[in-house]
Amino acid sequence: MRKVSIKNYIYLIIIYVLFIGGCFLFVRVYNSYKNNRFETPVIRGKMDELTSIDELINLNYEFNLNKKVLYFSNSKKEEDRELERQVLKYIENKKLSHKLVYFNLKDMNQEKYDRINKLLNINLKNNSPAFIYIIDNKVAETLYSSNKKIVDIKKVEEFLKDKNLND
Repeated sequence: MRKVSIKNYIYLIIIYVLFIGGCFLFVRVYNSYKNNRFETPVIRGKMDELTSIDELINLNYEFNLNKKVLYFSNSKKEEDRELERQVLKYIENKKLSHKLVYFNLKDMNQEKYDRINKLLNINLKNNSPAFIYIIDNKVAETLYSSNKKIVDIKKVEEFLKDKNLND
């Protein structure tokens, strides 16, 4: 029987340590990716975006709100993210990105919902995504998800189609 040198055992231990360290590194990177994946909305950078309620309050000064649609969505909800992908395709095809203003609801509490509802005179609650059509700084029409069913892309297309947003 041949003797195995200690050097071979040391190499084996080093390989195990590197393998286990690589596994831990992979898990950390994956968890970081998974957590950050829901931090960034799918639509970011494709249309105007509001990041706070104060920006929503000052919206009229930054954007001309004649014939605009406020799009409220929660980037932490996978259903909302899927609709964002579909809405993004639709608005890019129809060249409507300049007519929608996006607001991410991911870190909202009841007090912030109440401020938005009072400001726009709507009933937003927790039913995202929601589309609010504004003419001359007033809410003209709304499209909400219900608690049981999320708005689908067909309803969004119907909602946006008859608004003459291209002019």
